[in-house]
Amino acid sequence: MSFDACYDRLANSILNRFTSDQARERAAIDKEVSQADLKLKVAELTGSLAEIKLTLTEARSDAADKDHEISRLRKLQQRLVDETVEVYGYRYQKRTDGKGPAAGNPMRDGCFQKNGLLIEIANVYGTGIQNLRCPNCKAEYAGLHTYTD
Repeated sequence: MSFDACYDRLANSILNRFTSDQARERAAIDKEVSQADLKLKVAELTGSLAEIKLTLTEARSDAADKDHEISRLRKLQQRLVDETVEVYGYRYQKRTDGKGPAAGNPMRDGCFQKNGLLIEIANVYGTGIQNLRCPNCKAEYAGLHTYTD
């Protein structure tokens, strides 16, 4: 065998070996990059899942708050029906002794509509029996009927 043939054979052997080593290294690097990409995607999905769980927890809390508010409003409505009566456009306590439909001073409608409070308007002392004032919002009234015995 000639020197040139030996040289070509040796060069091809070295080149083939170098190329196969490179291919193995490239495959290992590709595998590591694929695993890193996979881990990154898993981390992103885990973060998204945590955000979804947080959103669901907040939604459950909001739903529970709304259920509580609905229950409170139903009780208030039932109290309004059971314990009061409307006379001449004003709401009064229901009379339970059978002497008439209403008892006491009227309720302040504005406080009920704004805050859900059934507050009986009180007499303003020193100004006569016809002057009334809401103890909550201080609105004054005159000429409203007070039902007493």
